[in-house]
Amino acid sequence: MHATCVEDLQVFQRARAFAVAVFAITDRFQADFWLRDQLTRSAASIASNIAEGFPQGTDRAFARYLSVAAGSAEEARAHLAVAEERGRVAPTAVRDLRQEALEIVRMLNALTRHLHRSDRKDRNA
Repeated sequence: MHATCVEDLQVFQRARAFAVAVFAITDRFQADFWLRDQLTRSAASIASNIAEGFPQGTDRAFARYLSVAAGSAEEARAHLAVAEERGRVAPTAVRDLRQEALEIVRMLNALTRHLHRSDRKDRNA
């Protein structure tokens, strides 16, 4: 299936749901504003970079944005680990969110590999 808009991409849907889940748990981070800020920004950045890259004219340009999105997912995983260590989030919630972030990274990497193989110079054609 050829995606006609970013919402068609399963990885975008999962990244958006991940961000919503992260925002839900960070409401309890009143004492750790810096952690809440960094975690929510990195989580939201995943879907944002996928969306920003989707309309790029070439596969390689889109792939660059996917790489940034994967980096944001890894950053979110690191912040989740800190949140757990600080006792801000239940270990089971962190485990599930960190696993979801890892799965999103895998999906982003697979899509990036696909884009590098296809290497279309005009994605809008």
